[in-house]
Amino acid sequence: MKARVAVTLLLAAISTPAHAEIRLRLSQPLYEVGQPVSFRLSNESKWVITLPNAIGWWHISDSQMIVGGCTIHPTEVDMYPGYWFEDTWDQHACDKGPQVPPGFYYLGVAYHSECCPGEYHTITIRFEIGAVPIEPASWGRVKAIFRAD
Repeated sequence: MKARVAVTLLLAAISTPAHAEIRLRLSQPLYEVGQPVSFRLSNESKWVITLPNAIGWWHISDSQMIVGGCTIHPTEVDMYPGYWFEDTWDQHACDKGPQVPPGFYYLGVAYHSECCPGEYHTITIRFEIGAVPIEPASWGRVKAIFRAD
């Protein structure tokens, strides 16, 4: 019985997907226009992951195209277990262009893991720029709106 439980636990540990232990986090889900967007990629797995050299280790897109992280890195980067990378995006289109408009954006990272040769993984998280919380209007302000002066 003990051997059966041990084999089951071993198989469960082997079949755990490596991408479940690679974490991409934003400093917050909502940013004001112009506020730097800070984020962290951490390797909490037991495997080395490799960030490919296509666009860099991260990219930000709107619903149609890449708007951040457009810098090309000439080499692949290995990220060892327990390591993390942090970076910030200044909300400018491809880093030197104009300020991006308010809206929803997607931060994405692509990587390969030594646990799963030949497999390509991506992590994407959504965030918003420019949303302002609506404050309740005072009764005096409401009356002024409807006053016919």
